[in-house]
Amino acid sequence: MEVRLTGRMQRLRLASPILACLLCLALFVVAMAADASVARAASGFQIESYSLSATEEGGAPDTQAGSHPHTLSAEAVLAHEASNPADEVKAMSIELPPGLIVDPLVVPHETLAGEAQIEAGGSSVSAPLETLAPQAGELGALGFKLGGVPVRIGVAIAEEGSRASGDGGYRMTLDIHDLPAVADIESLKLVIDRAAPSIVTLPTSCTAAPQSTLQAESWGSDLASQSSSLPQMSGCGEPPFAPTLSVFPEVFQASEPSGYTLSFQVPQSQLASGPATAQMQSASILLPAGVSVSLSATHGLEGCREAQVALATAQPAQCPGAARLGDVEIKTPLLSEPLRGDIFLATPEANPFGSLVSVYVAAEAPSSGTVIKLAGEMLLNPSTGQAALRFEDMPQLPIGEIRLRLFGGPRALLSNPPTCGPATSTAALAPWSGQAAAMPSSSFVVSEGANGAPCASPAPFEPKVRVEPTSVPAGATSALLLSLSRGPGQQDLSRFDVQLPAGAAWNPAGVQACGEPAASEGSCPAASRIGTAILRVGAFPEPASFTGAVYLTEGYLGAPSGLSIALDATAGPLHLGEAVVHAGVGDASNGPLTITSGPLPQILDGIPLQSSALEFEIERHGLILYPSACQARQILTTVQSIEGVSAQATTPFTVEGCQAAPAPPTVAPAPTAPAVASTASPSTGKKGDARHARRMASRHAISHIHDRIASGRLLLRFTTSTRGRIRIAGRAVHSYTERLGRGRHRVQLKLTAFGRRAIRRHRRLELRLILRSHGRRLRIRGWIVRPGPRHSPRHTHSPQGGNDAFHGSGSREP
Repeated sequence: MEVRLTGRMQRLRLASPILACLLCLALFVVAMAADASVARAASGFQIESYSLSATEEGGAPDTQAGSHPHTLSAEAVLAHEASNPADEVKAMSIELPPGLIVDPLVVPHETLAGEAQIEAGGSSVSAPLETLAPQAGELGALGFKLGGVPVRIGVAIAEEGSRASGDGGYRMTLDIHDLPAVADIESLKLVIDRAAPSIVTLPTSCTAAPQSTLQAESWGSDLASQSSSLPQMSGCGEPPFAPTLSVFPEVFQASEPSGYTLSFQVPQSQLASGPATAQMQSASILLPAGVSVSLSATHGLEGCREAQVALATAQPAQCPGAARLGDVEIKTPLLSEPLRGDIFLATPEANPFGSLVSVYVAAEAPSSGTVIKLAGEMLLNPSTGQAALRFEDMPQLPIGEIRLRLFGGPRALLSNPPTCGPATSTAALAPWSGQAAAMPSSSFVVSEGANGAPCASPAPFEPKVRVEPTSVPAGATSALLLSLSRGPGQQDLSRFDVQLPAGAAWNPAGVQACGEPAASEGSCPAASRIGTAILRVGAFPEPASFTGAVYLTEGYLGAPSGLSIALDATAGPLHLGEAVVHAGVGDASNGPLTITSGPLPQILDGIPLQSSALEFEIERHGLILYPSACQARQILTTVQSIEGVSAQATTPFTVEGCQAAPAPPTVAPAPTAPAVASTASPSTGKKGDARHARRMASRHAISHIHDRIASGRLLLRFTTSTRGRIRIAGRAVHSYTERLGRGRHRVQLKLTAFGRRAIRRHRRLELRLILRSHGRRLRIRGWIVRPGPRHSPRHTHSPQGGNDAFHGSGSREP
């Protein structure tokens, strides 16, 4: 089938691609025109130029730091489409350079302060510029009329948004709102003339050219901005700067927690002819020697996070109430009322300084909406704990006084010096003018001792000692509790020495000893743990607590065994790491068993601990074997203060059950024969014997074997029950329990090495006993089996082989 195209159709077919291309080109041109129209509309509102200038009388630029210029002029030239009302300017905000002050409050309201010059619709208009009463959110106000419509210029303080520039972070702003939409404003110039006194003050800093920024908004919500700079200031040595310092505690008693009021005043120059007072750039206050951070303040204390205080915004701080340390008051001639607010603890180590202790200051003047927020670092001397507070990059505003009041009471942040006498604070207050820092000082006198007692030098040291147990069954093993404490106003605890009763023995067998460096780092394994500990720190009456554990360690201070008292040094939000106290445990073979400590930590991260109480307990069963003899005994405790004063306390110690024996011990005639004594409470055979037997079953019927072998002492305890069971335990003995009927019983006990000589020679001992039970009587015969030379095969000897032998008798419950 053949299809033929006519010439007309052929021509249309050839023309179709051309038409398509032309159509695409037309659409592209329309789109480009639309984009150009949109671009013109978007760029229709612009600021062609912006300038800020300060001049002397005669028109020369005024560059004197802190001077009151004859005129301050701010001029903005706008570019817009006159036919588009959306391009008309709606609002302007002039951000003045840091340190440049406009204060309408220095003259009465409705005082002529200059003029406003407006180019609108091709004509020029001038209107008087007057001071107005401030409204909510304003420090002050200026105003003029444009075509009969009032135009208000609010004066405020705004946070810059970043402190990286190092210019103090605060600037004054002139905010013009709701300009007439039909005014067709082409330019606006504000000229503030010098009044008496002038409402304008130039910056007192000469470090850089002061920069200003104009931001404008159209009725169509388009934004534009432009910047301008003043010439760099000169003559920075002329602005006066004579600040004073005042530091006083709430109470004047030594070592007491106290509130503190820290205030520095900067008198403001009232002379219109001379430079204004230089604005304060930094303030460092060194508190008196001995004034330090008290850990008692950490009860329930929290830290305020950087996001909560929001230093870079003008929003009020949202710190938790538990972070409050005090309150603040800031006075400035810019406001008829002071700014008031709070002092907060900054989150430790998560603050602008990365320091352990720092504070945030947040103050607000509700009527004007002015918010001033500062960050201050607490500097702590690592050796003495003396505290200093430092603020840097303070606002370039005329601040007449900053008063910081830290709360007092038992949980005050600071505590007074530990001794009576004068206490002097010094400050270094530096101005933005670059002049040398002023060094004012302030003094007070600590006039009373703790709790109002008369001053004493040196401070007293009368520690209280509590030791438990004070009474144990003969030959028993028991925990050891030691509690040391001192009263308010006394010297801090430093060391202790506990001498246990004669005959007490230390048996570390079976406990893994912690070695170095773990013992000094407080990271011993759980297998070495033998007890718990608590250290009370901070000022009275509510000290904080460090809790931790007691570990068995290798020898310390020449003793064969040691202790590591590892304390978690955490108080509230403050984490000071690990506080470790070492102690040596003396060998009983050289005298009484003694626990001698090393020094207690006195200062951590610049915070004096003010240690007032230490309590630790050795809880592991079998470590301490108490004596069995009936002589009068005592526990001797020596406590040493931080200033080297020693105090001793004796605690009576009694041995129970040793006087119940019906007969004195029988001693074998052999020169080395040990003595055996066994005691029990015989049955009376009368009515109530069963009840008596049950009561006595809860007590220990004790037998003791005393044998001096290798300069040591062997102590055995025999416990019998109404059911005929006997339990043998004691120092270095693997306990043995067996049902004891009538007749002859043979017992062989394994002993570990004991005594200093036996430990050195690695001697292993065995104890063989023959027990004869007849009714309520128990006869004991036994001997110690000692192996041959070191490293030789183990062997035993018969009772006739010359080994240490003993025998004895006693009563037991049937």
